[in-house]
Amino acid sequence: MVVQEEKVNSDGNLVQQVRQCRDASIAVEPPLPNLPVKLPRNVTDLPRQLLTSREVEITEKSPEDLVQLMASGSLSAVEVTKAFLRRAALAQRLVNCITELLPQAALERAEFLDTYYKENGKTVGPLHGLPISAKEHITMKGWEVNFSFVARIGTTADTSSLAVKAMYDAGAVPFARTTQPQTLMHLETSSAIYGVTTNPYNTTLTPGGSSGGESALIGLRGSPLGFGSDTGGSIRVPAGHTGIYGLKPTSTRLTHLGLTGLAGGREQIPSVIGPMSTSIAGLEMLMKTVIDTEAWTVDPTIPPVEWRNNVDWLQRPDGSRKLKVGVMWDDGIVTPHPPVRRAMRDTVQKLRENPNIEIVEWTEFSMQDAFEIWSTLVFADNGDLMLNLLKDGKEDLMPLTEWIFKSNPYMAKRSLQEVWDWTAKRDTFRGMFAQAWNATGAADSHPVDVLLSPLYIGAAGRLNESKYWNYSLLWNVLDYPGVSFPVTAVDPCLDPVDTDFSPKGEADLASHRLFGNQTSLSGTLMPRFRFSLLLAVLKKKSFYRLCVLSRTKSVPELVDAILEQSPKRTIYLAALH
Repeated sequence: MVVQEEKVNSDGNLVQQVRQCRDASIAVEPPLPNLPVKLPRNVTDLPRQLLTSREVEITEKSPEDLVQLMASGSLSAVEVTKAFLRRAALAQRLVNCITELLPQAALERAEFLDTYYKENGKTVGPLHGLPISAKEHITMKGWEVNFSFVARIGTTADTSSLAVKAMYDAGAVPFARTTQPQTLMHLETSSAIYGVTTNPYNTTLTPGGSSGGESALIGLRGSPLGFGSDTGGSIRVPAGHTGIYGLKPTSTRLTHLGLTGLAGGREQIPSVIGPMSTSIAGLEMLMKTVIDTEAWTVDPTIPPVEWRNNVDWLQRPDGSRKLKVGVMWDDGIVTPHPPVRRAMRDTVQKLRENPNIEIVEWTEFSMQDAFEIWSTLVFADNGDLMLNLLKDGKEDLMPLTEWIFKSNPYMAKRSLQEVWDWTAKRDTFRGMFAQAWNATGAADSHPVDVLLSPLYIGAAGRLNESKYWNYSLLWNVLDYPGVSFPVTAVDPCLDPVDTDFSPKGEADLASHRLFGNQTSLSGTLMPRFRFSLLLAVLKKKSFYRLCVLSRTKSVPELVDAILEQSPKRTIYLAALH
């Protein structure tokens, strides 16, 4: 969408104008069938009922299968693009996840790719014809980038993100842009411009945030692969809530060149971009494609580390390659909900059954410091930049915006000296965590290779209730990367409320009450939960290489596959609906 400046100035209702442009962009041909008069809460099966069988067949293929089929000539880029445009348009009508579709640009691109293939007998690149989506603030030249601030409506990007350009040059077809919350600082996705994005597995619940538009779209198979961003959990939590795969890399692994952002220059707790996909291999496709462009030749913030696949780092001194998995059951502050604890237990049991995996209990670590460090450094300006933008756009603060900016005890205007001091505290915290990690190898000189831990307190919650960030933001403070992937489903019979629950404190009690409210409605609002694992990996000798990812069928196999290509660090357990 390009909103011309003169049109903006002559139109008093900017939000209505933006929504009209969005609605026009999803008017696909042929038109979509009418939706049922009464929609179910779980809308994930509706695309199979409302799209053609051919469209369903195409859109439910994995990204790696799609590129293989187009490379062999079995599918055309135009047919694939049309199928995803229609499924994405349907997803918008079901869960409100799109800021705009790009049908004209996408189909022109797809036609070019098909012509190139026909004339040359080969693909443009490894992603030839693959439709990709992106969170709205990830810039594409010539398109509006408003960050969901009314005050920024009409602002267009004069350049594309280098990461998006890398995907384009490899043959990808950008076709959809997705929603994000007010200020981008929610673990949910709602804004004054685009409204509320909901969870396709239960539309009374959140898909997570701030990359909730991506997670909802990909969760409905309206896109096979896309870009999200993450400052405190914004890729991992929404991926966990919608049953997809999401990766938060380390902060200097993917280039941010060409991005326009509110956090530009804030290096204490940097925001990162990363892939979200319907498959693990999709994450690898995006990571490898962007890294293979050798962005370090034009972006000096990126270390010159190529994409590599080797397992030398895993070998122990005695020549064996037994995987050592640490298990952190909770953060010592808020107890995960019963379904998360059961999923943790089941996963650990499965890992124990593998003779090549050793389980180590993780010693409790002071996690409260992480939230204090994160909040202080992320909002060192007392939130003035974002609050002033809201004021300029005459926006009311949404409930979660009000909570993060007004109820956060660490929100304050910091002097330069205070920022330096808190950055030093961050580094001390990182060092202490590394010491705790290395201590797991005291007996055999082999610290744990990965750490299994909850990503979030529970499953996707009701709107405006996602207020506990510690499980996800810890890894932003540490700058460890993470991968979320789906694992299992909740069984209300196996996951009852703890009637004898003994809270650790007020936050733990509040979290416990949230699950009690959800469980009481499980027969109607919450017929089904799902879960995901999140694996984060950090190199033993360097913080920069992240080579994840191959498709597997079981949790132990997936852990092995990831660690065979990724040097170190963390596995988390996340809950999703």
